Amino acid sequence: MIKKILPYIEFIILFLPLFLPFVSLNWLESKETICVFSNLTGIDCFGCGITKSLIAILKLEFTKAFQYNKLVIIIAPLLFFVWIKRWVHFINIRKLKQF
Repeated sequence: MIKKILPYIEFIILFLPLFLPFVSLNWLESKETICVFSNLTGIDCFGCGITKSLIAILKLEFTKAFQYNKLVIIIAPLLFFVWIKRWVHFINIRKLKQF
């Protein structure tokens, strides 16, 4: 049963980044952080702001993305590479199952 559902879940996960530009940055800024380190110490950790930063990149707001988290220069290309790699893998598996 799980093996039948898994390809559909992967398909949904692969399409998820296409909907992220529609998430409001103002809404994300108004929310409290769930970062345990930041909540305990009051200091932002290395990962704080990366979600807002990635959404800003998808909206082509590069200066705002860099202000949220400077590590986006490294993380965004890596995530894009992994996302493309998973798409290629997903498409190749679909082609193999057709034959």
